[in-house]
Amino acid sequence: MEQNNIMKEITIKQSGTNLTHILVTSKTRAKTHTPLSACERLVYADALFAGCAGKTRQEFLNELKLLGSQVDLNTYEGYATLSVSSIKSKLTPTLSLIEKMLSKPNFDSKEITRIKKLLINELLLSKENARIQADRNFKATLIKKTDSRYPFSTDELLKNISSVKRSALVKLHKEILNSSWSISFSGNTASVNESKEVFKRLNPTTKEADHNQTEGSQTVTLNKNTVFLENIPSKQNIEFNIGNTIELKYGDDDYPAFVFGMSVLSLYGGFSGRLMSTVREKEGLTYGIYGHVEHITKESVGTWRISTFFAPEQTKQGLESTIREIRKMGKNGITEKELVRFKSILKTRQILLNDSMIKKTVRAHGLLLRDITEGEYDHFRKEIQNLTKNKVNEVMKKYINPDILVVSAAGPTKNVKDVIKKLFS
Repeated sequence: MEQNNIMKEITIKQSGTNLTHILVTSKTRAKTHTPLSACERLVYADALFAGCAGKTRQEFLNELKLLGSQVDLNTYEGYATLSVSSIKSKLTPTLSLIEKMLSKPNFDSKEITRIKKLLINELLLSKENARIQADRNFKATLIKKTDSRYPFSTDELLKNISSVKRSALVKLHKEILNSSWSISFSGNTASVNESKEVFKRLNPTTKEADHNQTEGSQTVTLNKNTVFLENIPSKQNIEFNIGNTIELKYGDDDYPAFVFGMSVLSLYGGFSGRLMSTVREKEGLTYGIYGHVEHITKESVGTWRISTFFAPEQTKQGLESTIREIRKMGKNGITEKELVRFKSILKTRQILLNDSMIKKTVRAHGLLLRDITEGEYDHFRKEIQNLTKNKVNEVMKKYINPDILVVSAAGPTKNVKDVIKKLFS
């Protein structure tokens, strides 16, 4: 793996592979994070694919479809990330099409009107998506509105989506093209070199001032239980997010131990975490229950949360079991057997990740965006393997407070709202 810290570029070369994968991110954020600026990015993500260089939307999409390449744009949390995957024989025409898309987008007014109508329908449908709403309400409780990670409500977006103007999309596109980019390339040497030439033409100047854009800590610290309920009667299950802010940054001495402790409690994927082995396997109260440590960078603290769902009639028992395990982790920590077992699990996961070029690229790009070098990440992995039980237990007791939690629930909550509130009173 090659890393260029000045150019914000990472290259992962794999001889003999037929696949090229590229991730390009601009950290350009709106000067003021508002519902309108969030709507502009939603429209922009679609409008960029709505024709370019004289090609209509249909012509552009048909050409892309015939190539079989995957090209996506995500404007999540203030970033704009372009993802490209192509086989070797289709790489040249794919790159040519992307270059036209980025250098000569149409931003046709009729297409923009169509996109806004489509997004309004999608937003209306999302109000019935309990998982999306539970996640949104959890983040909105713990992240300040001035932070580009703050998710505005569906109603706020619906009020502003029609006000998005073509001129705003043109301005946003110009800002993205002229900002510094973080780019991760993976593939064989020839394909990577060809890809680099195209993106250097599109973004030829290194703008070091943009590289470390950060908003600092924009989280909210709460000193009591906070419960947010959204009733969606059409759903069968109630989606939950349970957690809080975590006053840790990447590189802090306690950070590796906290990540390890959360892995023991609720490792994402599989059945090895305590919550999956108890709340699902032993008690049969849910299909999946996992943990997340999010938004933590070298400059910013973040959040931790447990995500799961319960049928209304099992909500009380499910929440009691979940809180019980969170409380046990905060009070008693982990066992010596869990220390050994999860060191092995996390080490094996890393080996398996390195066997997938795309997963390896996504992981490397995530580090690049947080200004974490490969050496720093290797050091973090070594710290994980050198942890002691006492260190993990000390850290979990310090940062997990089961008596101060944020609980966001969405689904058919009407008949169990008093039960939920009583549990966290």
